[in-house]
Amino acid sequence: MALRQSDFRSNTVHLVQLADVRKQAKELYEEDRKSLVAYLLHGFTDAPLGSDDDEVARRDARMDSGAVSPISHAEFLVATISNLRRTFVLAPSGGCACTLSTLV
Repeated sequence: MALRQSDFRSNTVHLVQLADVRKQAKELYEEDRKSLVAYLLHGFTDAPLGSDDDEVARRDARMDSGAVSPISHAEFLVATISNLRRTFVLAPSGGCACTLSTLV
């Protein structure tokens, strides 16, 4: 199926707009970029929302029983950053490609 010229123009405009958004996002302060990422992720209908109250209660019970050991905030950050480095990879286009499923 051939791409119609109007579709090609529409796709080109979209790519130009996306490149402009990326450029503008790079120029934001780090806190503003974090806020933008949180806003964008919140917009995904299939994005993980986090633990519900029942899950939190189960995890607390496991820690209270000694079945699992708590970790420090520093250990959590190291593990999270390591996971993010494995998750976010440079795409051939020079952009960032990632999968949310590996964050869960």
